[in-house]
Amino acid sequence: MEQSMSYFNIPVIFFSIASLAVSMEYLNLDTEASASFGSNNASINRKTTSNGCHFVRDGSLIDEIVRPANLQQTVDWLKKVRREIHEYPEVAHEELQTSELIRRELDLMGVKHRWPIAGTGVVATIGTGLPAFVALGADMDALPILGTVVLIFQPAEERGVGAVQRIEGGALKDVESIFSMHVYHAYPTGVIASRPGEFLAGCGIFKAYISGKGGRVAASQDSVDPISAASASIITLQNLISREADPLDSQGCLLSA
Repeated sequence: MEQSMSYFNIPVIFFSIASLAVSMEYLNLDTEASASFGSNNASINRKTTSNGCHFVRDGSLIDEIVRPANLQQTVDWLKKVRREIHEYPEVAHEELQTSELIRRELDLMGVKHRWPIAGTGVVATIGTGLPAFVALGADMDALPILGTVVLIFQPAEERGVGAVQRIEGGALKDVESIFSMHVYHAYPTGVIASRPGEFLAGCGIFKAYISGKGGRVAASQDSVDPISAASASIITLQNLISREADPLDSQGCLLSA
């Protein structure tokens, strides 16, 4: 499968639109109002100054901003916009559909805007139109992929043989680096975790044969107990890390039979 561009910069735009929506709700408040928002149920009193700006006298401004952002209708809207944008990634100066989508959403929110700016750009304004002015910026264009992305769908991962077989089959020919993802129960849904180097343990399989010699219990010195030898081997192998690895290099060893 080939793809001509990546999506990494595109989602930034809907964060800007969401910020505009939240700001609109805040700036369109009544001249004097009192309400209870947020987890702490704080009382928030607002008044309008002579220049039309609002200030919060009591309570938490953060709670007032977070509340509309966490509404289910806001979450659903963000998902809808994000998915629509990702359907057609557009590179620099070709953001025609992305620009159209932005103007459409701004129109639905009643936000005045100017277009075109620099070809496909959009500039919108909300508030009183008086100082102070604060700008929110968002990229619209996608990044072209410089090179080739190889998509590998690996079989037999749970048996521990799929990786070797895909290498032998030439799946990694000319590949300089590889990135993969794996589900992990220790983190909640929606969380992505990463760190430099290895993240999860690998596995290896080996066979060990321990032979014993039967005998009478009354003359155990003439027999060889394989159970005792196997138990000692397992305990000794568990101590390999402490004797063979750098103590500053976090490692683990789990042996099962």
